[in-house]
This record gives sequence, structure tokens and C-alpha cells, in this order.
Amino acid sequence: MADAASLLKIARDFVSNPNSLKDFPKVEINVQVACAIADAFESAKHSPDDEVTRICYLAFVTETRRQCINLVERGEIEVIPWLDAGQPYPNSSAMRKDVIQKNRLFILLTKRPRRNKR
Repeated sequence: MADAASLLKIARDFVSNPNSLKDFPKVEINVQVACAIADAFESAKHSPDDEVTRICYLAFVTETRRQCINLVERGEIEVIPWLDAGQPYPNSSAMRKDVIQKNRLFILLTKRPRRNKR
């Protein structure tokens, strides 16, 4: 597992040059950290119309998209539109298993963004 200084350097390299990660080795997922992040997300106040929330979410979407494009271009993962009825995965565990075992991620296409109802 990389230390904080190494991760910060990787992040800075990516921001300045997304192609800098081409030779970066795969990193194990820290399930405890991932679960803590998910718990924090679930307990956060839902405020989609707040201006700061909208600006932060746009930055999040932009960065997530850049990272996804980088992974696809490097051949690390295949992102496949889900064309069948229903949801591509019954739960997040099934999605994670598909990504880990088959290096693919089905995405649900929508005409417009969905609002997460809390």
C-alpha cells in the first residue's frame, strides 16, 4: 500500500499530466476506507440546490470523468453501456466483483441525470 506522500505525488502527476499514470501498478482496494467513505456519504446532508454543493459536485463529476477516461485509454477497464432492461447490477458487491474479476463496468444510460431521493 502506498504512503500518503506517494499518493499525493501520484495525484499531482495525474492533474498535471493524466498520461503519467500509464505505468502505475494496480493498487489494492482498502475495503475499510471504502466503507468509511460510503458511510460518510450516506450520512451527509442532501442539499442538491445549494450553490456550493452544485459547484463541488461539478468538480467531482469532472475529475471522475477524467479518471475514467484515463483508465479506459490505458486499457485498465472496459466501460460498457447497459442496454438491457432493469439495472446492470443487483447491488454494489456484484458491481465491484465484475470490475475486479473481469475489468469491466456496465453503466446505466439515462436521458437526464437522476435525482437521488433521500
